[in-house]
Parts: sequence; C-alpha cells; structure tokens
Amino acid sequence: MTQLDFAHVLRLRLAVARYGESDGARWWNTQLLGAFGGQVMARNFPRTHRFARARALFEIAAERCRSFYNPPNAVTLFALPPDLEDLFDQAWAARFDEAEAWLPLFEALEPVPADPWRALRLVGVAADGLEKAVGSLREDASGRGLALSARPLDEAAMTLLAAAFVRAVPGLRIPYLPIGG
Repeated sequence: MTQLDFAHVLRLRLAVARYGESDGARWWNTQLLGAFGGQVMARNFPRTHRFARARALFEIAAERCRSFYNPPNAVTLFALPPDLEDLFDQAWAARFDEAEAWLPLFEALEPVPADPWRALRLVGVAADGLEKAVGSLREDASGRGLALSARPLDEAAMTLLAAAFVRAVPGLRIPYLPIGG
C-alpha cells in the first residue's frame, strides 16, 4: 500500500482549496477559509471551526473537480483511492488534538493568497523545480485535465498535483495522476 504523509496532503489541500475560493481563483463558490467563513462557523464550532470549514471546503472542491472533469482510473488532489481517503480521514481526526499547532497556517491562509505559488509557499512547498515540471504539463485531449506522467503516488506526486493547479489559472483544469487501468 502507498504511504503518504497525510499532514502534507492536508496542507496541500488547504492551499489549493483556499486559493480556489470565490475571493481567489473562483473555482468554487465559497469563502469558507476566509474571514466570512470564520464569522459564520466559529459561533457553532468554537473549538474546531477551522477544521470544520476546511472539511466542508474539501468536499466542495472534490465535487467541483469531479463534476468538471473526472478522468477514469486517476487520482486527483481531492480524490485519492478509497483506502487512502480512509487513512486520510483517520489522520484527520487526530489533527483536532493538534488544533493549536495548525492555527498559524489557518491564519496565514485567511486572507486569500495573491497567487497559487504563494498559497503553496504558505504551506511549506518551495517552487524550486516545480515551476519547470508544472510548465511542462499539457492539457489532455478533453482540454479539462492535466495528466501527470506515470509515477508512484507519493508526497512528490501529491505536491505536483497541487502545484499543477497553477496551470489552471485563470480557468480550471483538473490535474490528475493515472493509476492503471
């Protein structure tokens, strides 16, 4: 089974999901991780509202990506294979006990990042080397997806999936990793 650092996946999802909100790239019609989302959700979820907002946003981003383009036999940033999504969910639950440690990241992402590279830098992803890899990606025949070349599903692949959303600006194209057929 593939081993992933699910904290890294969480950071990547946070960066891309936040940048894609309606006060950013407008890929999904939300403002959950911004100040407005905080005002709405903090009242009902005082201790866990940041994670509740993120979870809702991930579901919205996943559905938007799926409805826009759902390549067969592929992994996207917001759609891992079911066994890995289950492990992500288990790791997710453990994050509640670390809420204070995650607070600086949530606060840094509250104002929408000016560009997708900045969003990725906020979560610790360096653009060095990624810009060239992302720049070499080409749209697939559908014009809605960006296929990564075959590679193992690991942290580097997840980072490239997140960074490839840079190519989706100003529109939306779904980066994906084919996983066999």
